[in-house]
This record gives sequence, structure tokens and C-alpha cells, in this order.
Amino acid sequence: MSLWVVLLLNGCAKRPYYAGFLFDSPVLVETDRSEMVRTLDWILESNRLQKLTLITPDKGVQNLYPRDETSPGTTDWLPLPVLFATQYVLQKKFRGLEVDLLAKTEAEGFTPVSAIHELSGNVLIEMGSSFREFIAADASPVLRTALVQRYGIGAIRDGEQQWKPVELFALQQALSLLGKEELAVLRGVSFVRNRRAEKSVKGIPPQRIWAQYHGVSTVHDAEKKDAREIHLFDTKTDKDELLFIGEPSHPYPMTTMALLHEIGHAIGDYLRIVASREESALVEQHNQLVGEWNDLLHRGALVGARLTELEQRMAELKRLRSEREPALIAMSKRYDRDFGPTHADYLAARGPDKGPTRYGCTDVEESFAESFALAKSDPKALRRIYPELVDWFQTGGHLAALRASLPESAPQQKQ
Repeated sequence: MSLWVVLLLNGCAKRPYYAGFLFDSPVLVETDRSEMVRTLDWILESNRLQKLTLITPDKGVQNLYPRDETSPGTTDWLPLPVLFATQYVLQKKFRGLEVDLLAKTEAEGFTPVSAIHELSGNVLIEMGSSFREFIAADASPVLRTALVQRYGIGAIRDGEQQWKPVELFALQQALSLLGKEELAVLRGVSFVRNRRAEKSVKGIPPQRIWAQYHGVSTVHDAEKKDAREIHLFDTKTDKDELLFIGEPSHPYPMTTMALLHEIGHAIGDYLRIVASREESALVEQHNQLVGEWNDLLHRGALVGARLTELEQRMAELKRLRSEREPALIAMSKRYDRDFGPTHADYLAARGPDKGPTRYGCTDVEESFAESFALAKSDPKALRRIYPELVDWFQTGGHLAALRASLPESAPQQKQ
């Protein structure tokens, strides 16, 4: 069982990191402008920065500090979302941070702004175009049946809560970012909307858990042949109106990152699931043979050709189990020891530095899930933190250990 949680930041970073936390963003009004301009001007005059660069859709790249031919005459004209994001990220405790804010104004609605405060003291603020909602008013609704059919996933179910339109949109965006091998891992995985997690995990209280992967596989119950599920929970009100993931020019709801994180867990857990399926199938075959044997014995029919046949089948199954069980046991022990081959490969590619978010520092399992989510939805952010990992994900490093176990025919991803 794994999860995506809401974390707040504290303290200074020792390396670049990404903000995987919820953020209270007030509605910005023009009466806030003068105070924010004074604060920014004071920071610029105090020489606390190495460089401050601004990118906007209409003005392009401008250097606010140090000044050059691209620099505007004053900071009074800067859009409110830019002033707000700049004032926020320039706090000393946020050195190393990238945060993707959805700044809200009454006039423009939501404006995506990426704010990056490098450890060097360089700051980059990039603003995208404003929008009212992630889902346009005239857009067709996201249909659950269409997602299930297109991507080969399990059911999308309402549990204690109902899926909101923006959450289904976020799920659609997450699935659209996956390749066919990643979708093959998700085959049969259900997505469930519930109120909150049942218990604390890794020290995180239930009310702060946003999503959770449940990896269960058994062949003993026909209705739960593959009961792997990803649950989405309530967190803070209007969480999708606080942050985004992706580029300011193409933002995704933050729920997309939470879902991609759990999909990352499903990928990392897949070899354990395969081993569990194989072990359960061998046990089921054994139980069926014992049932046939006892039934024939009870009826006095365990003689002749039937006896010979069952003895041969039992001998073959015994041979097969003796061949396979050591590897299955070894796989189980490996997950207990180091979270399995996929995570071991990831750790070798990542190196010793923990990240890419505060929660990603928990262990290699959470680091992998956070990095996978960024690799899919915001590769530029991941490259800033772990330069080599983007290429590792793009060339299938996270799938190398899985390939021999993936379904032979993976659902094709439509473009």
C-alpha cells in the first residue's frame, strides 16, 4: 500500500527540489499591488539575488535583475500573479524550490506561474495564459467508459465519494501521458473515489493522504482475481485551484500528479504482483488436483487410467513448483529488502541524493513514484533536479526489469 500525500515545506534545501504540497493562494486584487511592488523593489535593491528572469506570453524573456536592454523601466506594470509568485519564492527558506502556482484574480481567473529559486540565487518566473477552468465550458465531459475502453484499465468507481468532473479530467490527462508498456502494467487496475484513507501510513495521518495504491492479486476468488486499485481521497477544499503540474503553457491539475504517483507505485510493484499471481496459480492447481483425487477416491473411481493420469499431473505440478518456488520466494524477499528490482534500478540511476520532493525523501519507493510523476507531466522540472533521470525514464529504464513479465499484447495508446 502506497500513497501520495500533502506536505508543507520547512527549512532550507541542500539540493534542488519540487513542491509537492498544497498551497493557500488568496484571490489577488489590485489593492495588493503597491505592497507587493515595494517588497519586490526592496529585494532587488538589496542585491540579495544573482539574477531574476521573467517570461510572459506577451513580453517574452525579460531580465528584472541585473538590468539590461530587456528590462522594463519599473516593476509597477508586472501582472499580479507574477508579483505574488515572485514575492513567495524569493523567501530564503525556499532556495532550491520550484513551485507551480495557480494565482487567482477576479478579472482573469487562474494564471499558471512557475517560480524557480535556484540554489545559486538565480530566480526564474514564467507565466502562462489565464483561464477560467481546466475544463472549458463547451468541452465534452470525460466519460468513464471511454477511459476504460481506450486505456484498458479496470473500472472507475464511486466509493464513499463521487468523482468530480475535474478529477476525471485529471485521470484522463494522467493516462494520456503513458506509453503502451506502462498501460500494460495498469491493465485491470481500478480507480476508486473515496472520502479518506483508512489509516496512517509512513507516519502520515489519513486526512493528509491524497491518493493510495493497493496492490492485491489472487486467483482464489473469481471476483477478486486482480484487485489492484488506486484510490483518490478528499484533501483540502479546492485543491485543484492552488497548484498545477506541467509547463505554464500547458498546465495539468495537481490531481494528475497524485494519480501518476500512484501509477508509479503500480509499476514498481508489478513484479511482486506477477510473482504473486504465479504462486497463487500453482496453489490453485494443486488444490484442484487434490479435489479431483478426493472426489474420485470417494466414488471408488480412483483406479486405472484415471489414477495414472492424476499421478502424472501431480508429479508434473510438483516438478513445476520445485522449479519456480525458489525464484518466487526470492522475489518476495527482495521486495521486503529493497522494494524490488525496479526500485533497485532506479536507485542506481538516481544516485544517493534524495528527492525530488520533500516526500520523495521518505524512501526509494516514494522517490521513484515522485520522479515518475514528474518525468511524465513535467520533465523539465525533473531534469533540473536529476539531470540524468529524464533520459532514463524516456528510454524505459523503469520498465527494463518488467519487460519479460508484461502482457504480450499491450493496449495501443491513441494519439
